[in-house]
Amino acid sequence: MRRLWFLFFAVAATVSCSKPEADSKTWTLATGVSIVEANECVNSTQQSMAVKKISSDYLVTAQGFFTCGAEISQPYLTLEKDGRATLVINSPRTSSNCECNRAVNVKIVGRLEPKNTLYVLTNEEVLGHAVLP
Repeated sequence: MRRLWFLFFAVAATVSCSKPEADSKTWTLATGVSIVEANECVNSTQQSMAVKKISSDYLVTAQGFFTCGAEISQPYLTLEKDGRATLVINSPRTSSNCECNRAVNVKIVGRLEPKNTLYVLTNEEVLGHAVLP
């Protein structure tokens, strides 16, 4: 009888795990991370990042090189480990290989704690890091 119950739960778990569902409540690395503003190309070579705390949320301004005319991809935040997390901001590559300097403002809600270290990557290159206020 125990084997029958074990088999039943094993099959039920396999069936329920094998069904992919597009649920809006599914948590991903992009949960709580959104683009507030992405500026057009500017005539500058300066790269920088700044972090501002707004109540319990964070606003990250990243100025770096992105693909010309391309829409910025959905940014994501790696899981915090040992007080460190990485914000990844990318733009799709094109055959033109054109890059220009742009500023992107990203809001992070409910994912970081004060004193965490936040690293920022733009198009797979380290832009900088900061200890969060």
